[in-house]
Amino acid sequence: MKVMVVSIHNIYLPSQSGGMQCSKRNYDLLESMVGKENCWLCCFDFDAKTSRLENEGHTLVLPRTTTDLQALLAALTLRKYYYKKQETAIKKIMQQIKPDILYLEGSIYGRIASAKCAPCTILFLQNIEKSYAKNKVKNKGLQYLPAYWASAFNEKISVAQADKIICLNSRDAALLEKEYSRKPDMLLPITFADTFDVARTGECSTEKKLLFVGSLFAPNLDSVVWFVEKVMPLLPGYTLTIVGRGFEKERRTLQRENVQVIGSVEDLSTYYYSYPAVVMPIQFGDGMKVKTAEALMYGKTIFATDEALEGYDVGTTPGIYRCNAADEFANSIRQFFAGTDIPSFNPEVRALFQEKYETGQLQKSFAKLLQEASQEKPNRERGV
Repeated sequence: MKVMVVSIHNIYLPSQSGGMQCSKRNYDLLESMVGKENCWLCCFDFDAKTSRLENEGHTLVLPRTTTDLQALLAALTLRKYYYKKQETAIKKIMQQIKPDILYLEGSIYGRIASAKCAPCTILFLQNIEKSYAKNKVKNKGLQYLPAYWASAFNEKISVAQADKIICLNSRDAALLEKEYSRKPDMLLPITFADTFDVARTGECSTEKKLLFVGSLFAPNLDSVVWFVEKVMPLLPGYTLTIVGRGFEKERRTLQRENVQVIGSVEDLSTYYYSYPAVVMPIQFGDGMKVKTAEALMYGKTIFATDEALEGYDVGTTPGIYRCNAADEFANSIRQFFAGTDIPSFNPEVRALFQEKYETGQLQKSFAKLLQEASQEKPNRERGV
């Protein structure tokens, strides 16, 4: 069985982006099931000047839009992040390889899905793109309206062409059904391969230190600004450290006496092992937050909004505090640090991760869907 994956992310680059980590998880799962020699990847890279082949011809790296003007021009042709030239290159390599399965990481590839270059198409939705784009217009302004048009156009085609659809969580499944009258064939939540090293828990500080981890994009930035302005003034004697790709650009705006902005780092694990607690004040967004699963893996005590916990079955797990207002964050944080023994990691949080959000737990169900997709004769109406 040959599989061609199309993703906006170059999964071989070092990155802290949640979307990229999810895409890499999916590609690794596919590789483990069909073999490295039977997997191909078409992906995009900000730094790519021209198209190039990597990994012995199994990866086609394409340039993507890098400026607001480029993104606008692409959107006006009803494309997101790329132009017709890159679309043509992807179709050409698919015609050469003749994959059995086209695996689309996201719904922005409508014209590629409709090219019918594979007998079966699987669509993995990290979010409902139309809904995400609509929220961006609502929160950021009408300049994002062309991107909304492109999202809606491509998602409609992608959903119609897909033989199997995978969503992250029940919220996205409900949105999918509301927008397109279609239910997903599988829910595949965010998971991580377990890399936790209990020997490193001795690196953890017992000081009143909080950690935020996330790359610089609108929901993260808005949430961090809110936390710095509304919550940190309620916590004298506490410090917040902000780590994540791109946040160094906001150092001048965010830095305070009790707020340290690190930004991009090579190794996030050093910070997870060093800090006793993680804050996730995400106010809005879609899909599931990858950094939530990562914090669960490290067994961190977590202070998070409903949005940050969306899609995660955390129940009443000790060590996970659900907070949505500034005083809820402040009170919960003070309560945790008032204890005489601040844990370096929380075994209940770790147990939750191991039971529900470790990648190995989902391999069987993912493999079953892949097998069904390859064996079923596609019979979905392909017209749009």
